[in-house]
Amino acid sequence: MWKADDAFNKAFSAQVANVTYHVATRDYGHLAYVEVRDPLDVPKRLDLGNYVKVEQAQQACERHYAAGCDLSKAR
Repeated sequence: MWKADDAFNKAFSAQVANVTYHVATRDYGHLAYVEVRDPLDVPKRLDLGNYVKVEQAQQACERHYAAGCDLSKAR
């Protein structure tokens, strides 16, 4: 379930266990990324790409989750 993270509905997030998917509106489009915190509470992030529409960015996050949420390349 996506929730708006700001009053202008320009940032969204969805949390599943210790993984949070984010969509952020930027000047150049909508950035989709996933963030996870390791056991020491250090965040790691994996960019999923920039998209023209918010819905496309959300769908990229949903596809990543459905494909097994591989975070092996997160930094």
